[in-house]
Amino acid sequence: MQRIVYELPSPDCEIVALTDTHIGGTLCHNKGIDRAKQYIMDDPYRVWLHLGDWIGAITSDDPRWDYDTVKIPTPIEQAKYAIKKFKPIAKRALVGLQGNHERRLHRFGDITKEICDGLKIPYGTYSCRIIFTHKKKTLFKMYATHGNLRLTSNAKDWEQRQANMRATLKMRLQGKMGDCAVMVCGDAHKLLTVPPSNILYLSDGEGGVKQHYLKGAQSGEYIDPNQRWYACCGSFERLAVDGVSGYAERAMLDPVRLGFVSIVIRGGVIQELKEVEA
Repeated sequence: MQRIVYELPSPDCEIVALTDTHIGGTLCHNKGIDRAKQYIMDDPYRVWLHLGDWIGAITSDDPRWDYDTVKIPTPIEQAKYAIKKFKPIAKRALVGLQGNHERRLHRFGDITKEICDGLKIPYGTYSCRIIFTHKKKTLFKMYATHGNLRLTSNAKDWEQRQANMRATLKMRLQGKMGDCAVMVCGDAHKLLTVPPSNILYLSDGEGGVKQHYLKGAQSGEYIDPNQRWYACCGSFERLAVDGVSGYAERAMLDPVRLGFVSIVIRGGVIQELKEVEA
């Protein structure tokens, strides 16, 4: 884990969380990555972080290897291409994390650190906490991790499956840090967000009982899990491409929305976690 302190360029900005780009494979959604880059560049007050699995990093001795799905054959060349791909937006980057795909090749060194060094951005290891400030004043904290979770549900109803996956996301993240207003992860290739819970409660007063709603909190030594924002930040790996069959297709996984999450800040306050399809 790493600690990152980042001075936001403005109290009105967006923090874009990218993950699971899987650069180097035929199934990589390169046009989607380009759209995400353009989205960041379209506003001078948009910054970004990468939550890991920058590259495919699957070698020929891996059971997931398939000649048809590998466009750039070696992880080293994939890493070089990732550096080239993200160089135009490197100055806007907060941090880069390690993913399980890069971690699998630890015997060859820390590929993610090489990518971060090539981009001249902070390396956050597998997980990090980020303290966001403006004019040296702390606004809020974020817990960011590549993650290790599968968001699935066997419910028969689509809406119930979505609700179950959001509940799992919240449950898996909430215990990792107690003072982070935003908790984000990658790995699961799902584009899901969970806002603070708008819970109704009653309190006593001299004039009788009054009703209130639980409001999201941004600071404090401990933030109630129901007052935090959560996100699984999508991916850029396609399921179906004519002429090839990737390991997700062979595993009978369902299609997922490709894209990223953008955290909207207004007046230094978190307003929304946008699910942006790419």
